Order: sequence, then structure tokens, then C-alpha cells
Amino acid sequence: MNTAANDVAAVIRDWSPEERKLALAILIGDTFAENGEQLFPVRDENDRSLAIIEPFRFSARELVLDDSTPYLRELRRRAETAEDSVPLDEFLQQIDREEKQSIFYPNLDRVTLSEGSGRWFDRASSRMWEQSSRSGRHETIYLTKAGTFVWHFEDNDDPSAERAEIWEQGRATNWLTANGHEISANRLTEAKEVRRLEV
Repeated sequence: MNTAANDVAAVIRDWSPEERKLALAILIGDTFAENGEQLFPVRDENDRSLAIIEPFRFSARELVLDDSTPYLRELRRRAETAEDSVPLDEFLQQIDREEKQSIFYPNLDRVTLSEGSGRWFDRASSRMWEQSSRSGRHETIYLTKAGTFVWHFEDNDDPSAERAEIWEQGRATNWLTANGHEISANRLTEAKEVRRLEV
């Protein structure tokens, strides 16, 4: 074990399991903040793979909508029955509010650009166009609230291949046309020309 690893081991030797869990949560949170919410490997001092850390993707909303067991079906029935509990829609909104306020709940709509600057965009508030053919490798164009075009690439078989790049409008509209979004491409081009001619 190298010197740095020895030093860390000495510091945490007397820590309780709960203190170690808290330290691990802080380190993982810092790593995601620096590198974006992507998978990353954990290796020991001999470069042996110990684990792969993945952002928390579970949402309590999914559990509430799951009716695969009698228990969950009964919970949902109670949530939908006003005299037993609040209406389901209100309950789901409450869950969403609580989860979004939690520091441990990642913002899955926030996508970090691949350029390494730390800049990001919110896909939930952006206009979106998907590529014409869906597959495991998938491209999407977003138009952010600030008027920036972002090309986003995902590969279901290789999450580390995810990319997000700012594109100029001409390149983005060419992509839109090539993927069956000619009407949107034309409207965006017309809007740009209207803005150019404004005095």
C-alpha cells in the first residue's frame, strides 16, 4: 500500500461505519460535481477494479406508479381515494418537490457539456428533436431557453460515450433536416433571418 493510501487508512481506522458512509457520500458527490453525473470506476493502489459508481437513478415516483404487487396496488388505491389520503397527482407532486430539494437527488435533467468547462443545460426546459431512427446509439438536438443549440449523444451500451456539444444554428438545422424535422428547421431559419433584419 502506498504512502497516501496508508495515511488515509490511518485516519479512518477508528471511524464508525456511519462516519465512513458519510465520507463516501461526500466523496462521490464531489466527484460527480467535478466530472459530471457519469459512471466512473474505483480502483485500488494496484489498479485493480473494485467498483463502478453510478449516479442514483431511482425515483420514488416510479415506485408509486408500480402496481406489480398487492401491497403497492393497495398503496396506490389509498393515494387515489380522497377519504383515505390525498389524490395521487397531489401525492406525486409532493414527492417530486421533496426529492428535488434533497442534496442526494441528482438533477437528471441537467446535462454537463463535454468541453470540460463545467457549463451545463437543462433539458427539461429546452425544446427537443430526436433523430429519425432510434437505436442504442441515440442523438438529440436541444434548443435551450438561452437560445443555444446543443447536440447530445447517448449510447445505451456505453454510458461513458455520452457527449453534449454546442452547435451553431446552421449545423443544427442541417441535422434537423436530415432527421425529418424540415418544418422546424425552416421556422428556425426564418426566425433567425427576422431577428437579423430587425433594426
